[in-house]
Amino acid sequence: MNIIHVEEEVKEESIHYPRMSLKDLVYYFVIVAVLFFLFMWIGNWGNYLEPVSPISTSIGDLYKVTFILAGIIFSLFEGAIVYFIIKFWDRGRGR
Repeated sequence: MNIIHVEEEVKEESIHYPRMSLKDLVYYFVIVAVLFFLFMWIGNWGNYLEPVSPISTSIGDLYKVTFILAGIIFSLFEGAIVYFIIKFWDRGRGR
């Protein structure tokens, strides 16, 4: 059994998953954007406290970066959860 034959078998057996439509992508990114905006708004845009020393300014900058990265990760995962709940919600219509 040579390598070419094995690759052909894998290609024939591979599963093709449907891709998201443009409308679904737009819905997902709108949900993510809204969640990110709410996260930032509730968190006062990452402004924790007013800096009173040079060290606290550095700490505040690190806090903002961490806060924004956490907001991006939160928005992506929570957006996926909300999108899938809406997309695959059983509305009682049967198959």
